[in-house]
Amino acid sequence: MFLEEELCLAVINLGDDAVHFYDLDLSSFNLVLRQSLSLSPGCGPRHFARAKETLYIAGELYQRVCIVMKSLGRFEVVAGHSPFGDCVNDGSVSAIRTSSDGRFLYVAGRRQNAIAWMTIGEAGELTARGEVPCGGEVPRDFAFDGTGRWTIVANQGSDELSVFEMDTETGQLLELDGKIDIPRPSCIAVLRL
Repeated sequence: MFLEEELCLAVINLGDDAVHFYDLDLSSFNLVLRQSLSLSPGCGPRHFARAKETLYIAGELYQRVCIVMKSLGRFEVVAGHSPFGDCVNDGSVSAIRTSSDGRFLYVAGRRQNAIAWMTIGEAGELTARGEVPCGGEVPRDFAFDGTGRWTIVANQGSDELSVFEMDTETGQLLELDGKIDIPRPSCIAVLRL
């Protein structure tokens, strides 16, 4: 994911529990390593989302969200948050997204068959708001549409997509009636054509 203000590319490496940050040299179009940020061993970082100046990294294997901020030109983990409570080895988080207004963070739990949502505070801190059933089994990914009001969830275990509407006041996702049958969906990308 490019961090636009600085033309910085952030790359997650699940295998070495790290995030690598690269600068783009516009004269040569080469990537230059800025920093490698090591996370807790066994964290299993797979996805991340951004709100304002904060990165939220989903640790797939240890069920936590790492909160990463930049300080004195370097990225550092400043806190962690358990979106599904203290469920060590009892789940496997997958996708992580922020609302279009940057007020809420959402994390899907594959074994929980739910999406947890949190309020994002002024300093990037997270406050748990609740969980909603994902409308199927094994939510692998989800995405908001361009308006930020609608969410599509890829339920890989039940071979279907579920559609939700976001309550813009509370951030809660409300499932709509109907499912879309899709064999083993694993990724949702909203294209603006």
